[in-house]
Amino acid sequence: MEVAVKRMMKLSADVVKRELEDFEFPDRFSLGTATAGYQVEGGYNTADGPKNNWYEFELKGKVEKTGAGCNFWELYPEDFARCRWMGNNAFRMGIDWARLQPGERRTDSPPPLSQEAIERYADIINEARKNGLDELITLFHWTHPFWVGGDLWTNDEKVKDLFVPALVESVERINAVLVEKHGSSPIRRFITMNEPLFVPLTTYILKIFPGYDGLPSLTRFKTSYINILWAHLLLYKAIHELYRKKGWTTPEVSLNPWGCCIYELDKMTFDLFLAKANGVGESEITKFLNEERRATYAILSQAPRRSLVGLRRTLENLAAYFMKRRVGRWSMEKLLREMYDSEHERFIDYLPFDFYDPFIADYVRFSTIIKPARWPWEWWSVPEALGYFLKAYSRKSLGLPIRIVENGIGFECPYNESKAKPRPDGIRRHEVIQAHMFEIVRAIKEGINIDGYYHWSLIDNYEWGSFTPRFGIFGVVYPEGARRLKTDILGDNEAGAYKLICEAF
Repeated sequence: MEVAVKRMMKLSADVVKRELEDFEFPDRFSLGTATAGYQVEGGYNTADGPKNNWYEFELKGKVEKTGAGCNFWELYPEDFARCRWMGNNAFRMGIDWARLQPGERRTDSPPPLSQEAIERYADIINEARKNGLDELITLFHWTHPFWVGGDLWTNDEKVKDLFVPALVESVERINAVLVEKHGSSPIRRFITMNEPLFVPLTTYILKIFPGYDGLPSLTRFKTSYINILWAHLLLYKAIHELYRKKGWTTPEVSLNPWGCCIYELDKMTFDLFLAKANGVGESEITKFLNEERRATYAILSQAPRRSLVGLRRTLENLAAYFMKRRVGRWSMEKLLREMYDSEHERFIDYLPFDFYDPFIADYVRFSTIIKPARWPWEWWSVPEALGYFLKAYSRKSLGLPIRIVENGIGFECPYNESKAKPRPDGIRRHEVIQAHMFEIVRAIKEGINIDGYYHWSLIDNYEWGSFTPRFGIFGVVYPEGARRLKTDILGDNEAGAYKLICEAF
């Protein structure tokens, strides 16, 4: 397997030359990196810092404490200088609700927004722009304030009356600072909800995220998943209305699923939110989604696989059957009412997605025992499948651009160490970036509208309870004040490799 993986990452000079001959990227193509607030900012769940829904997990020692972490909150100017050196023109970051509206105690009365946090986020965005980076702003990346309580997404009132208003007002006030203090323009591009599936799955089924202490619950899983999609609809409409009233340039608003071989967990989201614009009536939704499910599986069935046979494939087929049966019966009335009662024809403005290993069967490994591939350094990278997913996403997309807003690999290196172990499959970061960029070039040549690639991540970060997984182009030595290395944590000059790609395109 390791030899096969390495072979797939190696591209012959003749093949590369042939594919790149007479090729030009579209005029507007984003090449950058991606981050998230809780994972890179530092200072969360400390005595003086904002507390989020992971506070009690950290306090009880269930996970590593974030502490100062990467300290991007203070070190962002030098990090943006690194982006500029690489030739990046885009940067994905979050504005974190827990920092924007901090509170020390559980309460039903929302505390005031923090003007200090609003000012700082505007400063960070302005600094990114000064370094030639177009910001892509994520509004929800799996965290919320401690004062809200753990179980946010099964509570309709909290979603509608707390979450949505807080984020919309934060956007309005950050934009005001950008315009009035910095003489700049409002935020243009948004992701509302990062990987909508993940919080329901990890909280109510796998029970590795905080927020729920009961037995695994399919009811809570489906309620929270629908509510996260509902929150996207509410944010989409509210942000567009805010910009219309203010006379600001029309924003681009979307949400990004995890690229996945199970239709209901991925592409169905895009199909649902573009159904109305595709001329699908409310009574025709089920038929339309069934047709797109079949078409999607027909495309993805052609993708090269590393675990196509035996029990792994059986597990994947069972998962697909289960999701079709269950999701098809879920009540989508809340979503359909928001869509078909609205003046909007569509509810996404582009198609962003995260691409790691999209095949769920690959996360189950068989040796002497059956075990999950839990850690990021165990996950396979499958660039050879990317083109098939891009082709599937382009169906019924109305020509909207497709954007890869996360892609990367992790290495194993604990907090107190500064040198990673090689991955079990032996691949390196630059091989992954090159292989995925190659597939993007091929897809663009086939006429698919792709307008961006964001590598996860610029720097090593806090990966949901642990500092050990390392995803950064620049490694971080945490015990030395989060000192950035010139290399990644394995010791490779990945910044130089990405710089060459940015210069080439």
